Amino acid sequence: DAHVSLGFCRSHPMAHVAMAEGRIETLRILTICPSVLLLPGVLLADQVATANAAKIAPPDQMIPLMDLTATYDRLDWGTAEGQQRRAAAEKWEVLVPRIINTALIFGL
Repeated sequence: DAHVSLGFCRSHPMAHVAMAEGRIETLRILTICPSVLLLPGVLLADQVATANAAKIAPPDQMIPLMDLTATYDRLDWGTAEGQQRRAAAEKWEVLVPRIINTALIFGL
């Protein structure tokens, strides 16, 4: 693929699938500087980017559509709405069209 795919949450449905299928042995979570969103050509997808129904556009068009509460704050996991909102937030992806400079990766 021509893009590095990043998620906004520490969990992502495709990571779970890859672990269950044995394609990933050890999952490592990296923290990337948010300035990566300002790089030329970066796109955001409102769900797994390979999904047919995924809406993919530049960050300035997509960030206003994000459920930032579900992504970054606590939700009531005891409700179906809270669970659905968090599940949707976990699917959002950042598509970076090039290798990410190690200076933008924290904790290496």
